[in-house]
Amino acid sequence: MHGEATFVEALGVRRVLDAGCGTGRVAIELARRGLDVVGVDADPGMLSAARAKAPELEWALGRVKLPSAGAPPESGPPPFPGGTRTFPPTRASRSAG
Repeated sequence: MHGEATFVEALGVRRVLDAGCGTGRVAIELARRGLDVVGVDADPGMLSAARAKAPELEWALGRVKLPSAGAPPESGPPPFPGGTRTFPPTRASRSAG
């Protein structure tokens, strides 16, 4: 039932961005295991359900944009210590930061 959480936990990371978290099943389990988790989803109804289950966790309405094929990875530290950056930020996030 918690295969995704077991997989992520085995990576040895301490902070996780759960993109497309839905109703929060995986994020909630990761938090229960002691990881620092932020859940992101584009569906307000799904986030509402996640917040109802675990109001103590951080939930954000939004989309995660992946780069097009062949885009170079961004240099610099990953946004979550111990994690890995697998895609560069969008132009909007570059100008915001």
